[in-house]
Amino acid sequence: MKIEFLEIYEKKEILLDKEVVVYDFEVEEDHSYNIDGIIVHNSQCSTRLKTGVGYPQLSAAIENSDCCHGLGAFLCLDGGMRSPGDVAKAFCANADFVMLGGMFAGTDECEGEIIKKLESTGEYKCVLDSSKDYEAKYEPIIEAKKYKKFYGLSSLYAQELHFGGVKDYRTSEGREGLVEYKGPVDSVVTDILGGLRSACTYIGANSIKNMGKCGSFVKVNRIHDKF
Repeated sequence: MKIEFLEIYEKKEILLDKEVVVYDFEVEEDHSYNIDGIIVHNSQCSTRLKTGVGYPQLSAAIENSDCCHGLGAFLCLDGGMRSPGDVAKAFCANADFVMLGGMFAGTDECEGEIIKKLESTGEYKCVLDSSKDYEAKYEPIIEAKKYKKFYGLSSLYAQELHFGGVKDYRTSEGREGLVEYKGPVDSVVTDILGGLRSACTYIGANSIKNMGKCGSFVKVNRIHDKF
C-alpha cells in the first residue's frame, strides 16, 4: 500500500541550485518504512532503552537545523509525536517536515482487526436494591471500547510474526500494544491541521516555515492539566 504524502512523486526539482530527489513513502507488509532504501523505525521503538543509543527529536532539530539549512538540505523529525502540539513544536524547532505513524495508528486505513474490550469508564451509576428497602448502591459503568493492535518492527511480536523469532544474537528493540480505535484517518489529519493553524495564530506566524522564527521554548514540568 502506498501513501503519497507529497505532491512531488519520484521526481526531481531544483532547490537552491541543488538537485533534490523526493520519494514517496511505502508501507511494506512488515509494517516498516522504506525511504530510498533506508529502513526507518516507528514510535514503538525501544532502542534507547535497550542500547542507550539515540537522541530526543526536538533537541536534534534545534541543534542541527542551522547546519541542514545552511547546506540546502531538509530536516525531518522521525516519529515520537503523540499530539498536534508535538507537531507544532517540531516546526518551531525549524523542522521542514515530520513523520507520523503512531498518531495514525488505530484508524480505519490501518490494517488489523478491531478488538473490543469491556472497560470501566471511571464513572458510577446509582442502583436501587429493592430487596433492601431500595437501598442505594453505586456500580461502575462498563462500556465496550474498541482497539487495534500496534507494534514496532523490532518487537518480539513482529519478529515472531515475520521472521520466525528473535535471533539468538539480538534483542527485541520494539514494543507492542493496543491503541484506541480512532475511526477514519481524515479526522486525525483535521485535528493536526487545526492545531497547527491555532499555533500559528498564538505565536504570530503567517506560515509553517516561519514558526521557527516566531516560537520560543521554555522548560516546564507539566504541559497540561489532566482531569
